[in-house]
Order: sequence, then structure tokens, then C-alpha cells
Amino acid sequence: MIFSDLRHYISTLEELDQLKVIEGASCNLEIGAITEIAAFRKKCPAVLFDSIQGFEKGYRILTNFLSNRTRERLVFGVSNDLTDPEAVFHWKNKLKEFVPVEPVEVQNPPVKENVLLGSDVDLMRFPWPKWHQRDGSPYICATSSVTRDPESGFVNVGSYRFMLLGKNKIVAHIGSGHHGDVIRKKYWAKGKPCPWRFSWGKSRRSWSRRGPI
Repeated sequence: MIFSDLRHYISTLEELDQLKVIEGASCNLEIGAITEIAAFRKKCPAVLFDSIQGFEKGYRILTNFLSNRTRERLVFGVSNDLTDPEAVFHWKNKLKEFVPVEPVEVQNPPVKENVLLGSDVDLMRFPWPKWHQRDGSPYICATSSVTRDPESGFVNVGSYRFMLLGKNKIVAHIGSGHHGDVIRKKYWAKGKPCPWRFSWGKSRRSWSRRGPI
């Protein structure tokens, strides 16, 4: 099936009994520990954390959203009745018929529901988990990070890790050779900052952030 947004995906997981909701967890190691415990269960659930300590209800974190055979197949549009080899073969054939969806420009999209500019930008209003005891700082992962190649105009969407350093400062971890890394280095070679945008899907709020890497 095709999901219209993250809300749609979460509600589908709930209907399929693939979702566990946890209220009142802490970003300091607790969310990371619960996520890992859930991941090792035979029927690993997706975990939705709400009413996180120190944050108003609605600033939620979704983890383990693909850590399960059923959920992986749901996202990729592959029947759960197929064996693993059959699923791979089915997907390879499906890719041969891939036709890009034309973008549609809309007025007042959900991503514009909350706009903060300049000194109003405060990344610490989001719940950033410290996943492991020896992590240097809290991280957010599985973001949609958008960059544009300064030479070809090619647009890349990658998923990278971001570490919170302060109210309006983060650092990105992008492995050498990844498209995002190749693109940002082209800007740097010209003595320019790399413009980029990343998006976090929120179940009740949508946010985007733009800035240099």
C-alpha cells in the first residue's frame, strides 16, 4: 500500500497490532534501552514514545519502525505470503517498472504548520535521545536530509545521523563517499557552505530545518 504520511503509517501499524505506545519515558538512556529490548523480542514491535519527560504531549519518537519482517514488506509493497527469495525476486521485477511520481505543488502544506526563524530556532524543543551510556551527546537518526549538487542540480535525499550540540547547532555524520558527502565537499571546494534541508516526521507536527553543513 502507499502511505500518505507518517500519521497514516503509524495508524496502519496500530491496526495491525505492530505498535507499542510508551508514555512518560526519559530521553536520557531510557528510550534507547526500551528500543533495544523491544528489538530483541521475537515479535519486535514498533515503539511510539509519547508524553516524554520534559516535553509536551505530541512531541513523539517512533523507533523500530522497520525492524520486523512484516513492517519491511509493508513499506516496500511486498506480500507477507512470499518467501524471502520470492520477495527479493518480486521487488527486483517491480523496480524495472518504476515510474517516478510527478511532484505536486500545494499551498499551506503541513510542513509549514510551524515556522521559526533566526533567534527563535530552538532545536532543544525536540526530544533528542541519548541512546547509549557512552554517546557524546543526544542523537536523532533516520532523517530525510536533502542536498542539491551545485554542478548538475541533482537532488539527493539521504538518511544520516545528527548530534545535538546546542540550541541551534548540530553536527552531521555522513560516511565518506555517500552522495551527501560528495555534494557537500563540492561546495566546500568552492569555499562555500553547503545549503541543505532535513525533515523530521512528527505524528502531530511537521518540522523542517534548513542550514549549512
